[in-house]
Amino acid sequence: MISNIIDRMFFWRTNTPDETEDILKIAKKIGPLIDETTNQIFMTHRETLIKEPITYIVPAVWGAIKDGKLTRIQKEINQKFAPVVREVMSMLVPESASQAQRYAISYIVRGLMISKITFMVEGFKNRMNEN
Repeated sequence: MISNIIDRMFFWRTNTPDETEDILKIAKKIGPLIDETTNQIFMTHRETLIKEPITYIVPAVWGAIKDGKLTRIQKEINQKFAPVVREVMSMLVPESASQAQRYAISYIVRGLMISKITFMVEGFKNRMNEN
């Protein structure tokens, strides 16, 4: 009884087995897609990424920079990320989503990609320093 009250307080609902299966299918597609893309970008551009400041990846993922222009490498990175972001968005965002909701989900997806790349870069730098 208490769990039902708590569920209603936070607007949680119990998923049916079919809904749970659909959620897992989406997650099983998105996770490997993002992992594969970030790994590929890291391996392709590792030398540049470890030399540049860690913030170098942010405009590359977003495809825009506030002051100035993207470098050739940042443009290449963006060309790899942009279709992945679109694909993930097509899996996650319902047709009825508002522009604000779309942007919020895009922001989260891009943030995840940025975090994964920066984690790889810093981990690689740490391993180099240990040797």
